[in-house]
Amino acid sequence: MWRDSVFGIDIGSYSIKAAVVKKSGRGVATIEQIAYEVLPEEARGGTVGSVAVRRVVQNLVRKVGKGQDRVALSIPTSSVILKTIDVDRGLSESALEGEVQMELVNFVPFPLEQVYADYISLGKSAENPDKEEIFVVASRRDLVDNLADAVDVKSIRKKEVEVESFALGQLIEQVKGKRYRETYAIIDIGYKSTVVSIFKGGKILFNREQQIGGYHLTEAIAEAGGMSMSEAEEVKLTNIHSVSGTVLSAYLDTLNEQIGLALEFFSSTNAEDHIETVYITGGGSLLPGLLDSLKEAQPSYKMMLLPIGQEIKIGKKTNGLKQQEVGAYAAVVSGLAMRK
Repeated sequence: MWRDSVFGIDIGSYSIKAAVVKKSGRGVATIEQIAYEVLPEEARGGTVGSVAVRRVVQNLVRKVGKGQDRVALSIPTSSVILKTIDVDRGLSESALEGEVQMELVNFVPFPLEQVYADYISLGKSAENPDKEEIFVVASRRDLVDNLADAVDVKSIRKKEVEVESFALGQLIEQVKGKRYRETYAIIDIGYKSTVVSIFKGGKILFNREQQIGGYHLTEAIAEAGGMSMSEAEEVKLTNIHSVSGTVLSAYLDTLNEQIGLALEFFSSTNAEDHIETVYITGGGSLLPGLLDSLKEAQPSYKMMLLPIGQEIKIGKKTNGLKQQEVGAYAAVVSGLAMRK
């Protein structure tokens, strides 16, 4: 069970989300509060620790974080190094830390003084009973420090950083149950990229970031209509049906191709792990016709929108967001708020 005192803030390259999730005695999770704010155009895709980002975070904390003093933040999976190592069983904590430090030298391409690292035991090695599997996560210090500095709020006393795919894993565990054994994928269609994450039995098997997202559709609308990016963004958000079918089809074809390549690569290297369901989320999932297009392009996969609002309930304090919007925006941030 996660700690109710942690609330999540997901700082993206286009928008920032904040959420509080509560769990009932029966295990039902409810997104009790959520808020969403788009970054100013000049701050999109920029530095996490910019003044504009800090101001938006402060606004969201006022809306969602009252009474909260602990926050969980997400770092992109592409910004961390994940590695499983084998060590001798029964090591003391200090000896284990020494082993991890020695291994870090072998797979981290930065001086260790520039790196934060954490690790957790996965238990006895399946291949060698005399060994213990240790899962190691490492990231550059400047990336983590900039992320933490973005939350410049006096009431926040503790900041915790979670890998984005691990937050999604918390979500899958809540949707499918803690002891699920099947393989599931989450496709998060964001601003400039689309992230494909695949999980099985509580572990992440695969993560791939494809360089296509809602920004590229805005760019195509601007080019086709001879308008500015801000004008094209407004058309995309408020009058998408006025956009040429040719522009939409070209974007969807490219998106389908990139998603297909990621899924095919996973399947070709993990033949024994059949993907049970592919869940679609992210702001880009709100595009009309997108889900039908994905189903048509990937007929061998069962595809559906992430069932936020069904297995995970939505409370009344959504700060003006509709249920479909909460479902699209809440995946990572609600997973952060479920951090154990």
